[in-house]
Amino acid sequence: MANHEGVVAIVGGSRGTGAGLSRQLLEEGNLVVVGYADPEKEMRAEQLAGIRDPKKKREFLNPPEFGDRALVSKIDMTSPEERLRFAAETREFAERHGTTVTTLALVGSAGIGLPARRTFAVNQEGPVLTARTFWEGVSDNADPIAMTLYTQSFQGHTVYHPDPRARVKFPDDYAPVALSKWNGELGLRRLNNSFNNPENEPRIPEDWQHILAVVVGEALMDSDPIMMLARRAEQAQIRLDKGESKDKEGDEKMVAQWAEFEGRASELEAAGFETTKVADYATLAYDMMSRRPFTPASVTQITEYIPEKAVVDGKVVDLRSTGNPLDWSLGKLAA
Repeated sequence: MANHEGVVAIVGGSRGTGAGLSRQLLEEGNLVVVGYADPEKEMRAEQLAGIRDPKKKREFLNPPEFGDRALVSKIDMTSPEERLRFAAETREFAERHGTTVTTLALVGSAGIGLPARRTFAVNQEGPVLTARTFWEGVSDNADPIAMTLYTQSFQGHTVYHPDPRARVKFPDDYAPVALSKWNGELGLRRLNNSFNNPENEPRIPEDWQHILAVVVGEALMDSDPIMMLARRAEQAQIRLDKGESKDKEGDEKMVAQWAEFEGRASELEAAGFETTKVADYATLAYDMMSRRPFTPASVTQITEYIPEKAVVDGKVVDLRSTGNPLDWSLGKLAA
């Protein structure tokens, strides 16, 4: 994928997996739009994009580390105005470089902050509306074969799996996010079907191909929800040991929850899997982008599960055996 023609726009590109993906793309010579959600993340995004000095945070680099190959743009998926602006700025960026927009990456929570942990409703339509607004906004500059990449958590992908054995457990605090990610994936699958049906989407040229790539991480043991659970369980255990717990039942539940997750890594290893870290997850997303086809004849509907199998209660469950989530939602299961 190094030095390929075209712009990659990353929503949620200023931290975690998105930051790793942004950096890898820039270091390989690509044109990247680094999207960030909160105003306080602007400085981090500028450092990541090589615009601001990583040590002297108040100083800008002259010249920028990556020249004019990086653009920083604010994008909160819940804001219609920001969705439109992000698309417009990406289109103008591609025009300045005389190239096309090849990829939209929706990474991690992709612009959704703490409110999503309280109610997943705000997150349900975010990925779908962002993808629709984005590709309509850059349609004149979109590559004939374009890709939307959606990075999923393993928990979010399997929360409504038709086989109960494959529904991986997750911290209670993560439930709203897992549900929102499920809705995002399902919505993008439905949207992708309409992208490839000119009758439903007359504004999309008939010779314009859209590919949906869904990358699912196996077990992000260093992800925010898991690390948050670990800290809270440690604090709960201290309160219990000192006899200072004001909610003994709640603290005991928190400790028990962490005990289940703490054994997750060894369970995966025993079944032959490697626990995925955030940095590895970014590389998986990068590799998926690298496989974007470049000729119409090679276009297929890409759906990627990484891995394709789950480990539940020490047993390996093949996710492919029940089809894809779009079928699950319609009550259709693979034979």
